[in-house]
Amino acid sequence: MFSSRDDLDDISGIPTPFRSVTFGSEFSVRDDDVIKAVDLCKDNLVVLELGSSDTGTGVWLSDVAVHHIASNCPNLRKLRLESVTGATDAAVTDVMYRCPLMEELEVSGHDRSSGSLTDECIKRLFDMSVLPNLKGLIITDQMRVRHDVVYRLRRRRPKLKIIAGDTDSDSMAHSMVLGMMGMCYGDGLY
Repeated sequence: MFSSRDDLDDISGIPTPFRSVTFGSEFSVRDDDVIKAVDLCKDNLVVLELGSSDTGTGVWLSDVAVHHIASNCPNLRKLRLESVTGATDAAVTDVMYRCPLMEELEVSGHDRSSGSLTDECIKRLFDMSVLPNLKGLIITDQMRVRHDVVYRLRRRRPKLKIIAGDTDSDSMAHSMVLGMMGMCYGDGLY
């Protein structure tokens, strides 16, 4: 796990590539950081996790890094892009087609800013030959992904566990408003 940029810089001399890379929740991950880690691991990389909805540390990542992941990590099985509001349909679709072994995929915005995915990206998964091994999909805080598209995907892939919808703020004020409305934390997810 990389907790800081210094941790990432310290691994440059390690000859054996990692199979799993996790950027800590306090690490404000940038495109260059992901590119460096991916270049070190290339096709050995099976798990890549970054960002945090609590700290928002994934917001600096762009399509540049996501396309780089797709181009260099064909054996990727788990990709968690949490709070990555800048990942667009083009980059995530690239991952879907170039990382066919993917079992778990998360692309989330966060409670203060929506992600950039749309229905068109999710509809790619209607084709069962796209990510045929996918077992889990998290697409929270994506305001341009409609409920009906997610429900249609659930009908087409009944074994696929999907978490979608809007996450709640962790603030006390938000909790009080939810309580006054007769709702609970997490009611925005489906």
